[in-house]
Amino acid sequence: AASATTGSKSAKIKVGLITKDATNPFFVKMRAGATKAAKQLGASLIYAAGKSSSDNASQIAAIENMTTAGVKGILITVADGKAENAAIAKARKKGVIVIALDSPTVPPSATNALFATNNFNAGVLIGKYARAATKGKKVTIGMLDEHAGSSVGALRHNGFLKGFGIKGSNSQIACVGNGEG
Repeated sequence: AASATTGSKSAKIKVGLITKDATNPFFVKMRAGATKAAKQLGASLIYAAGKSSSDNASQIAAIENMTTAGVKGILITVADGKAENAAIAKARKKGVIVIALDSPTVPPSATNALFATNNFNAGVLIGKYARAATKGKKVTIGMLDEHAGSSVGALRHNGFLKGFGIKGSNSQIACVGNGEG
């Protein structure tokens, strides 16, 4: 009897969420929101995360696993602007809609859509604020960026430089380090 009733039910739509890691408070909230929305809409959420904000291999494996599991769509905060593109292309070729969250792919057309903050403009605003706060004095700047290859980090870094009104080679920049997200 159980198999007869199971067969008559419509299958739940499966969707995937992949974040850069599972511990960053932003990604924890993102997962909680996605879990709540999936439950309300009657969808099945498959979640995966990298071991760190630069773990491309785990994200690529998650894209492949979710595609094999039959997801209709994947929401992803890519760890790298380019590293996941081949796996994303394979998923899209199989009809999976892939939407980048927070971090754009390079090129942005590698995904079906992007839902994110304009990180370049955010950097410009922070740079302008810092310039105004220092009242035009020459200051020493230490920049904490994301890991190498992070499109979000590059956008924020370059936006800050523009907003502050200096070039990346300016002697006021004492160092640039990995802030690890």
